[in-house]
Amino acid sequence: MSIADEIGLGQVLGKNRYYLYARTRTALIHAADELDDLAGALNRYVYVLCPFGRVESWRNGFVLRIHGAETLAELAELLSPPLERFDAWAIHDGIGEARESPGHGLVARFFLEATRQGKPLETAQLFLTFSDKETDPDAAAAALSSGLKGLMLPAFHFADGRIIMLRTSEPARSILRRSEKQIARLHCLSIVDSGLGEAISIKEFDNIWEMVNLYDDTLRFEEEESGEATAGDAG
Repeated sequence: MSIADEIGLGQVLGKNRYYLYARTRTALIHAADELDDLAGALNRYVYVLCPFGRVESWRNGFVLRIHGAETLAELAELLSPPLERFDAWAIHDGIGEARESPGHGLVARFFLEATRQGKPLETAQLFLTFSDKETDPDAAAAALSSGLKGLMLPAFHFADGRIIMLRTSEPARSILRRSEKQIARLHCLSIVDSGLGEAISIKEFDNIWEMVNLYDDTLRFEEEESGEATAGDAG
């Protein structure tokens, strides 16, 4: 995304940009009530992360990119009631501030450690998806660190994936190239860098964000005949 695109987007959707990580207590396809409550509280255009390069998500969670005029504290307060129905959640701005569900402090820990290393604080987010055959996801996630430089810590987890935060100004495509030897155990690796650049290890896909209109629709992750989950309107 170019600077001009980002400025234009901020004028339409709101100048502040936040990321929401959310994990459901049941499989995502069975969490319709929780998703409806969250969509109703947001009531705006949001971007859904498609971690496989298609409009899908993990089995029990998802990531949203939210633009708005609110401060992070105001957004967290707005979303707290619907998010109480989730197993865990985290909201952050990518540059040092976070709010998280009780008992979850991994994103705040990353920002604390990164700040100790000095400013500017630039963060890349690595979204990992594991194959069904992977028996040790944590070891597979840790293997990525051998090819990357900078503070790198786990930030969130799903049944079939992890989110890792990396302190770096390196572009997403460059991070992906450095990771190629370590991603054999992953189904897919998607990356968003500090400048909203993105990269994905499944080469035929490029855009990993899908805009959803929550004024008129809701969040929904449907199970298709192929067994894959999709996000979009509820009809």
